[in-house]
Amino acid sequence: MASLKKLNDVLSKLEEWLLLCGLGAMFIVLLVQVISRYLFNYSLIWSEVFARYMYLWIVFLGISFGVRNKKHIRVSILYDHYPLPIRKLMYVFLDLMALVFFVIQIPVGIQFCQGYFAVPAAGLPISMGFVYLVLPIGYTTASLRLIAEIVTTLLEKGPNGPIKEEC
Repeated sequence: MASLKKLNDVLSKLEEWLLLCGLGAMFIVLLVQVISRYLFNYSLIWSEVFARYMYLWIVFLGISFGVRNKKHIRVSILYDHYPLPIRKLMYVFLDLMALVFFVIQIPVGIQFCQGYFAVPAAGLPISMGFVYLVLPIGYTTASLRLIAEIVTTLLEKGPNGPIKEEC
């Protein structure tokens, strides 16, 4: 179990690093674009396309980050009024529903991504397949995080854990 926690910590750091680098790269490229457009009257052709693709990667990698930090939207108007054991079951049920959705989307994302490897990206020297590769990656990482969350929720004893935070 300790090795799984260590692997989870390493993957969490990698995920945070990738998200931070993606946001930083997007910010720098857009800042350079604005400066070059307004100060030098020159526009970078590839900057807006790069920012759009980087945003796509940030969003889909951010799904897993949101699952890990329990930051996704939950409608809790009824949820808050139930006792802890019922809330725990509701929490697991909602996570299972999200897990089913993500698992269904993994092969759909792979198929979608494969269909675009022959298509060049507009303004960038890469294939659109690499841009859309984030779909199966994002859904897979989110699925793994949800499995870990479900197991943690089911194994926790007492009021400590993710359920207490929402009480």
